[in-house]
Amino acid sequence: MGVVMQRTNEAHLGLGNEAGADIEGRTFQDISAGMGNDGNYVSLDREAAKVASNQIRYDVVSAIVSAELRGMHFAATDAKG
Repeated sequence: MGVVMQRTNEAHLGLGNEAGADIEGRTFQDISAGMGNDGNYVSLDREAAKVASNQIRYDVVSAIVSAELRGMHFAATDAKG
């Protein structure tokens, strides 16, 4: 693929590589899903499960943050609402 990242600051991308060394991306092919009729290895069921899992995580974190913000608002208004 020839993906090369460019530094905009010398402190960026300090991965132990020499200064100016090209960093190339790597791609992986997961064939555990099995090839579909179109030659694609994407499992729709697995991807849907990942989306559902991500939605649950988002909902939990959102509820926790909302509760924390309500508590901070309550404290900041001297418990007046």
